[in-house]
Amino acid sequence: MAEFGAVGWAARAAEDLGRWLVGQGRVEDARAPLEHAAQTYREIGALGWLAQLERWQSAHVPQSVP
Repeated sequence: MAEFGAVGWAARAAEDLGRWLVGQGRVEDARAPLEHAAQTYREIGALGWLAQLERWQSAHVPQSVP
């Protein structure tokens, strides 16, 4: 999708994948697609999508310990 200029929708697909992985108990596998989605949202100014993702993550994804 991103190759065709649908950057925002590609990020939404990455977010969907991340959410699905979390639902399957694969939190570590979900971190990369969720971060990719969040970074893309920042870059394109999709602050509503970013806020929605951050709210969901704070409720469903444990914070990693350094």
